[in-house]
Amino acid sequence: MNKHLLSILTMIGILLMSAMQGAASGSVVVDRVVAVVNDEIITLSDLQREAALKKSEAWRDDRLVLEDMIDRKLQMAAAKRSGVDVTD
Repeated sequence: MNKHLLSILTMIGILLMSAMQGAASGSVVVDRVVAVVNDEIITLSDLQREAALKKSEAWRDDRLVLEDMIDRKLQMAAAKRSGVDVTD
């Protein structure tokens, strides 16, 4: 298994266990992982921030915003593998 994927899965497991323990003690989960793209995560707060930036009717569905975020991460990874230097 990919070393990065294993570390991310471990991190997610720790976060889930912490969330379950927190729920028992009355704590509230502040954020959660909504997608894992290769070795990068997209959190709910990332998704909400992106959705707030895209206020038009076409972007009302969070699934479309998430799809767009995943596509961009995959494109950046492909560009990096190809040796393309991507800047802002």
